[in-house]
Amino acid sequence: MGMEHEKVVPWGRNIDEYRAIFLLRVCREVRLFPLCGLDSRESELTKQVIEYFSRDFKTEILKTDYQFQKGADKMLKIQRF
Repeated sequence: MGMEHEKVVPWGRNIDEYRAIFLLRVCREVRLFPLCGLDSRESELTKQVIEYFSRDFKTEILKTDYQFQKGADKMLKIQRF
């Protein structure tokens, strides 16, 4: 199911939240990359995702050796405690 079929709503209220939570149930960590949009600006969702998951998981932004596009050199790592 592609994003074109999903209604985009604020983080925590759509299927992406459930996908991330499911992955964290079966994996020790989830890494999200890149953290910016096609315009090379940080996604507005990054802070919301960190705020949401930092209550129950360890979250950190790490610089990567790989740059996907200009400004896309950071990833968010979410780990179970």
